Amino acid sequence: MKFFLDPGHGGHDSGAVKSLYDNGFREKDLNFAICSAIYTILYGNNKIDIQLSRFNDEFIKLQDRVTKANDCSADYFISIHCNSASNISAKGIEVFYYNRSQKGKNLANVFLKEITAGFPNRINRGLKEKNFTVLKDTEMPACLIECEFISNRDGLLFIASNIIKYAQLIAKGIINLSQT
Repeated sequence: MKFFLDPGHGGHDSGAVKSLYDNGFREKDLNFAICSAIYTILYGNNKIDIQLSRFNDEFIKLQDRVTKANDCSADYFISIHCNSASNISAKGIEVFYYNRSQKGKNLANVFLKEITAGFPNRINRGLKEKNFTVLKDTEMPACLIECEFISNRDGLLFIASNIIKYAQLIAKGIINLSQT
């Protein structure tokens, strides 16, 4: 089974940026770290083929991410992000899917359940419908995981200290999907 992992943002598009103790945390780096760890965990599993939208810090247009996923005939598309809001008290985990895709909703639910079960003390913001390009234009079920809010100091510290655990939980969801 083929999974297309998309570490959100990259290159000149840093995504959300949070300065903490004068060290800038960039969403693109956290997204890439999580996806790289997922890739490492699943590498060598002969039932799972992992494709990445990017293997380094490069900018890839949203439509090009979609094209890559469609061209490689992926079975599932999973985009990894960190959330941000002007309200710095916003926190929690949420997963987006395209509102016209029941399979996308089912996929999103797999990862929301895995992540919130693995982090029972984090706020579960639930499944959310969006018409993001990477969700509506992919030919396969797709979801976009927002791991936490990096605009919130606690959320940022949580993500930064739990990159491997996020990767393990998402990899567990991928493994479960590959066995269906």
